Amino acid sequence: MVGLAMTGMSHYIASKMGIIGFMRGLANDVANDGITANAVLSGLTNTLAIASREQSGWQPKRPALIPEIAGPATPRR
Repeated sequence: MVGLAMTGMSHYIASKMGIIGFMRGLANDVANDGITANAVLSGLTNTLAIASREQSGWQPKRPALIPEIAGPATPRR
């Protein structure tokens, strides 16, 4: 989802890109010490916010190169 223009999702995209930028910077900072830095960014999760968007007819758009494997994640409580 990151990198795709999605109306009403700027906050989501900005937070994901912030994490990516931070991890790239951290990786550069510690690379000379033999340390690697990684991040795991979860994909779309079925939450109340997503459910309300889907009720209004919104569907996430995926590039053809990104197949949907199992659909959005389901949150655990």
